[in-house]
Amino acid sequence: MKFFIAYEELQSMICQKSGKSVKVHADNANDTVLLTYQMEVNVPILGKITKDIGVSVAFNGIKDTDLDISYTLSRGMNLVAQGVRIFLNEQIERTGLMRWGTEENQVILNLEKLAEKMHIDGVDRITNMVTIKDIHATAEGIEVFAVLKNIC
Repeated sequence: MKFFIAYEELQSMICQKSGKSVKVHADNANDTVLLTYQMEVNVPILGKITKDIGVSVAFNGIKDTDLDISYTLSRGMNLVAQGVRIFLNEQIERTGLMRWGTEENQVILNLEKLAEKMHIDGVDRITNMVTIKDIHATAEGIEVFAVLKNIC
């Protein structure tokens, strides 16, 4: 079976859960989604600076409810991400929401725990009934391929 999540739906859900307006759309690369967020920072003397921050996310695969992704950031944001990884590594992994992959810029996300943390109800009921086999990005949204589990 196939589930489809339109980018507009994903943007709306992110906004409802986080209060942040994030744009989500297909990237030029295959199976890649681009997320952009406009950040405003007040800098002394310079005033308010507005900057678009983007991350390109590629789906590498899924096993159980662990989604393997790779990300690409701008050089400056990559330095920030590396700093976060160095200083908060143990604390981040202890949450169980994610863990670092073996490759640089690779993250394994636990979808059930992320959904629970974001207060998205019913994900555990879905994952008890289906096994997610694959996830792909398309021009219009994200396709999730799954099979029914033997529920007998």
